[in-house]
Amino acid sequence: MPPFATSAAPSCALMLTFAPGAARRCAANTASVLSEEGDMTSTTKFLVGGVVVALVIGLLIATSFSGSTSDYLTIAEVKALDVEQVRDSRVSGAIVPNSVEWSTRDLHLTFAIEDETGTLPISYRGPQPDMLVDAVEAVAIGKYDHEAQVFEAQDLLMKCPSKYEEEQ
Repeated sequence: MPPFATSAAPSCALMLTFAPGAARRCAANTASVLSEEGDMTSTTKFLVGGVVVALVIGLLIATSFSGSTSDYLTIAEVKALDVEQVRDSRVSGAIVPNSVEWSTRDLHLTFAIEDETGTLPISYRGPQPDMLVDAVEAVAIGKYDHEAQVFEAQDLLMKCPSKYEEEQ
């Protein structure tokens, strides 16, 4: 038998031409080569798929944290930033006593917050926050209006004193 009669699948056409009776061996060799390549291909597909899934999960985690971990600005920082830079900013401070004014007719709430850098008037239109009466600190999310010198809040979060903290 010529040496090319025992070769693998790529030369089967030559085997059939030059080695009569080698068709069965060619079919067997082709099947074994394809099964080896098939295993390798499915393993490769599995690894590539796993890497793609891991990258997508990592990207989702990274983007979800970047949106939820925005820093709070101080009152001085809010007042110092340009109009374009202050959109969707978070500012936190203690509610100034006796500064809360609520209009039930307009659903308009105004109050002032303070921190160690200054005082900032807040304007909010919408339903009155549930915890407003007991709140000692507020987080306002919105933008600063430089002309009116008021922080226009789209969302408010009220922080109440914890009943688990020790009284001082």
